[in-house]
Amino acid sequence: MEFTLLDRSRLLVVFLCISCWAHAQLTPWQLVSGNLDFIIEDGYFSSPDSGIVVGNFYDYRQDNVAYIARTLDRGRQYELLFSDTTNSIFLRSIASIGDDLICVGRFGTAYRANRDGVQWHRLDLGGQEDLNFIRQVREDKILIAGERGLMLESNDGGQTWKRRFVGSREELTGFVFADAENGRCFGYAGAVYKTADGKKNWRNISVDKAIRINTAVIIDAETFLVAGEENTIYKTNDSGRSWRRMYFEAPKLTAHKAIRFFDDSYGVLVDWEGGFLQDIKIYETFDQGEHWQLDTVVTLASGQ
Repeated sequence: MEFTLLDRSRLLVVFLCISCWAHAQLTPWQLVSGNLDFIIEDGYFSSPDSGIVVGNFYDYRQDNVAYIARTLDRGRQYELLFSDTTNSIFLRSIASIGDDLICVGRFGTAYRANRDGVQWHRLDLGGQEDLNFIRQVREDKILIAGERGLMLESNDGGQTWKRRFVGSREELTGFVFADAENGRCFGYAGAVYKTADGKKNWRNISVDKAIRINTAVIIDAETFLVAGEENTIYKTNDSGRSWRRMYFEAPKLTAHKAIRFFDDSYGVLVDWEGGFLQDIKIYETFDQGEHWQLDTVVTLASGQ
C-alpha cells in the first residue's frame, strides 16, 4: 500500500483494488472501486487523473500473477498493461525515473518502460534478492531496498547499479529522504538506519526487534515516525537516540501500512484493522503524531 502525493493538498491512497481520494484537511475521502481483481501494492500518478499501479493476484491453487495497470480517471477504471506468471514474482513497487518507469519485485525482478507504461522489458540488476521498494531520491540517484539489507544504487538513471548492504542484513521494506543527503531506511526486526551523506554510511537507530516496520515519515531534522505491524508506532524527537511508542486504541492485529505528513503538524495514517482484508481505517493527526483521530472507515464487502 502506498500514498501518491499529487500536489500539496491532494492525496490518493491505493489499496486492494480500491482507491480513496481526498483534498487533505478539506474534503471527505471518496471511495472509488476499480475494475481490477488484484491487490495493488504501489502506484505512480503523473496527474490527478492518470496513474500506473502494480500488484498481484493471490491464489493458493495456482501460481501468483503479477500485474501492471493504468487508470485515466482516478482509479475508477483500469486498463491492464502487463502480466507475468513467472515463479510468483510479486511486483511490489514502482517509481518514475526520468522519462521512464521502473517496477521491482520478488527474486530480483525488475521491469522498465516508457512513461506511458505500454511496453515493458526485463532488467537484470545482478541478483536474486527480493526487491521491495524503489524511489528516485535526486535527479541522478535511484535507490532500491530489498532482502538481507540490500540497497541497490544507481547514479546514471538506472543504467548501472551498485550493490550495498545496510546493517546486520535485516530485510528492508522501504526508505524516506528529507533531502538528497539525509535519509532513513527501515524494515524487519525493527530495523531503522539513518544516513547524513546520501547513503555512504548508515547508522543503526533501530527500535523494537519484535516488529516489522512498513512505513515511515521524516517531519524535521530531529523528528521521525515509523509504523508497522501489531498496532506499532514509534516516534523520535532526537534523531533516533531515543524512541517513544505512540498508543491509540486499535486491535492488536492492526497493520499500519502508510503514513504521510503535509506540514510540520498534520498527517494521515492508513491501517488494516483486524487482519488481512478486514476494515481499512484512515486516521489523522494535528500534533506530529502525538494523538490520532479516526477520519474514515472502509469496510470491504464480501469478495471485494
